[in-house]
Amino acid sequence: MILEKKILLILILVVGMTNDAAYADDAKTSQSASQIASSNVHPLAIQLTNMGALNCVARANQIARFLTGPSNGTTYIPKPPDNPDKRLLASNLIIPIKNNEYSLATLALAPNQANGCGGSYQTINYENVSCEKAVSTKYSNFEFVTITSNGVQLGEIGIGSWVIAMPAGLGCNLIKEEIVN
Repeated sequence: MILEKKILLILILVVGMTNDAAYADDAKTSQSASQIASSNVHPLAIQLTNMGALNCVARANQIARFLTGPSNGTTYIPKPPDNPDKRLLASNLIIPIKNNEYSLATLALAPNQANGCGGSYQTINYENVSCEKAVSTKYSNFEFVTITSNGVQLGEIGIGSWVIAMPAGLGCNLIKEEIVN
C-alpha cells in the first residue's frame, strides 16, 4: 500500500507536468491519458517500480490505464539485463474485450527522451467481419487507402496515430499504433 501511494505521488507529479493524450479507440471519450493516469495505479507501473525502471513509470501508467480502462488485463514485461532505468522497455497487455474475446496491446517505453519517457503502443483486434465493414464501423470519420494488392488498408487517424486493416481468414485484424509524446 505504501509503495502504491509513492507511485501515485510520482505519477501525479510527473503526469501533471504533461498534457499528452493517447487514444486506444476512436470510439472512446476525449479524456486524456494523463487524466486517467492520476486516478489509479496500473500493475505495470508497480512492476516497473519494483524492477527499478522509474523514468517510465508515469508514461507506462498513462498508456496502460488508458488501454485497459477499469480492467487491468494481464501484463507481461521482461526485465532488461541491467540498468532498467536507461533501457528501452517493452510490455504486453492482454485486455479482455467481451465474451472470451481479447485485445493484445504492445507497449514500448524509451527513457531519457526529450519528454522524459517516450512511448508508443500497438493494439491488435480481430473483427469477425470484412475489413471494409470493420473500417466503416470503427473508423467511419477517417479515410483509408488500399496499400497492397490483397486489400490491406491504411488510415491515418491523428498525428502519430494510424490503423492498418488487414484481412485475416474470414475477418479482419485492426492494428492501431500511436506514438505518445
